[in-house]
Amino acid sequence: VPVLGANLPRARMKDAMADVSLDAQLPPPAWQAQVAAVRDGHCGLLPESQLQPMTRIQVARDREMARTVAQAAQAAAPGRVVLLVTGAGHADPALGVAQHLPTDLKVRTVRMAAGGGTADRQRFDALWATPALPPKVYCAALRKPAAAGARP
Repeated sequence: VPVLGANLPRARMKDAMADVSLDAQLPPPAWQAQVAAVRDGHCGLLPESQLQPMTRIQVARDREMARTVAQAAQAAAPGRVVLLVTGAGHADPALGVAQHLPTDLKVRTVRMAAGGGTADRQRFDALWATPALPPKVYCAALRKPAAAGARP
């Protein structure tokens, strides 16, 4: 079984940040949801001026993954399946890779969620619950140094 890398190469990320054409690759509500996801994913610590460029990287990554999947599907024998393993944001059919795939590809999305995560049940074709993990507040560790640096 061929295994392919599908992420946007780091060398192309700077160009993606400046590529304003990426702003129009999603419907406006999906673009705004991506901006919000980037803001939340960076714990609200990104300067406002970085939200659009960082969202462009996210969209460029989704487009690159979609390109790789589409090429693999085209090269595969009839009846074969192409599987993309990625994080939930890229797998989200309303925001991620599926938005950039050819419309003739049959797409199914599965979300693996620690402890169940029933909120995503309607967005994905399937939700596979995995054992719950102990809660960890990642943003707290990031905000602590940022808050300490903000003191006079």
